[in-house]
Amino acid sequence: MPDKYELRTQYIPALLCSLPFTLFGVYFLHNLDTDFWNTVLAQAAGGFSIAAALYYFASKVCRSVGKLIEEKIFKDGREFPTSRFLMDSDEHFSDDFKQEIFIKIKGEFGIELDGKTAGRATDKRRIHEAVSRIRQKFFMKNDLIAQRNIDYGFSRNTLGGAVVALVASIGLAILSLLTDADAALKLSALLIIWNALLIIFGWLTLHSNADRYAHTLFTEFVSS
Repeated sequence: MPDKYELRTQYIPALLCSLPFTLFGVYFLHNLDTDFWNTVLAQAAGGFSIAAALYYFASKVCRSVGKLIEEKIFKDGREFPTSRFLMDSDEHFSDDFKQEIFIKIKGEFGIELDGKTAGRATDKRRIHEAVSRIRQKFFMKNDLIAQRNIDYGFSRNTLGGAVVALVASIGLAILSLLTDADAALKLSALLIIWNALLIIFGWLTLHSNADRYAHTLFTEFVSS
């Protein structure tokens, strides 16, 4: 059984982004003039098992593409808010609060960050290493951080899935034109709009939820 994190960050985004594939199966495959759909194999292909397998595959595609987008946007984690918030140039936290974070990181993990947050590549790697230790400390132990992580994962995977679904929807529209399937063409146009809106939603909430996650992680760390 999937846990709460998998359900909300992988399976729900997959459900939101799976409409083009559902339409393809229902409209095109079931309108093929072939005896295949009258066989036992057809019954199995249209049954629950293959639908569940395809849905599971779609959830993994959403996550994989979402991770690729995340790595490009946040430079493999070095530009993620958990790193950016500790830089000298960033004003999200006050200098005094940053010092509290640095002191606690040094006390708990033996990692010195004071004077090493100017923004150089080595500074970002060192901060990234320290943040990884903080995440390990709270893994599956803090409900508020877990919720922020779920919110972020939902945005990331929805964005990734919507990009894939948009490409599929465009392909479906082209196929509809080639086969003179007017109904499918109209549905394809709606799906293109739907997935474009999901991309906008995912992009906007990805950044805001990343900020909320980083803020919560550090405030919970300092107060722990």
